[in-house]
Amino acid sequence: MTLAPGLQLEIDLSARRPLRDEAYLVLRRVILTGQFKPGERLIEREIAAKMGLSRSPVREAFRRLEQERLVAVNRQGVVVQALDPLQVEELYQVRQHLEVLVARLAARNFTPKHRQPLQEILQRMSAALAAHDQVQVAAESVRFHRALAETAGNRRLASLVAAVGEEIQRFRSLNIQHSTRTAAAVREHRQIFAALAARDEERAARAMAEHIEHSWAHARQYV
Repeated sequence: MTLAPGLQLEIDLSARRPLRDEAYLVLRRVILTGQFKPGERLIEREIAAKMGLSRSPVREAFRRLEQERLVAVNRQGVVVQALDPLQVEELYQVRQHLEVLVARLAARNFTPKHRQPLQEILQRMSAALAAHDQVQVAAESVRFHRALAETAGNRRLASLVAAVGEEIQRFRSLNIQHSTRTAAAVREHRQIFAALAARDEERAARAMAEHIEHSWAHARQYV
């Protein structure tokens, strides 16, 4: 592998975390956002040089990524792990249950102060749809679900949703160019918002469950 010239692997020294943790976080982000593709070989010395680190923290980062099944070690060295269809299905199952709970709590806690931020996200999402910008639609979708988790008011739940969302983001990043349900997804987000604004917990939960189920039904084509 030759690293792409524009690939960003800068570590954040201001965070004052151990260098092995910084290397891990940067590499994990790059894999989850699809900048490293399944099957790509990761060469320790090249990545260490790009990060401005010795090879030791990069090696330790590889070990953590292997434990998370994001990379595999074989005869070729360290290779980005291919997506496991069963793992993706499990992630969507977990996500559905978590997001349904988020929707219920968000509907219960919804107040006028929550209306404008969500409406602004939906407006940007619609503008991106009109511009055929699937990447931006996906980015606004992430913001929408994050805002719902905040509205739900359960920090542990929000943390769990974010963790599952990060893993699913890798799958989305690799397949976003295939998406044919962008308009439907925008419409489903609007239906969820309408249920929240009405403070209808059952309707919000149902709309969210259907949204995740439709997303997974579409995603199955590309696993």
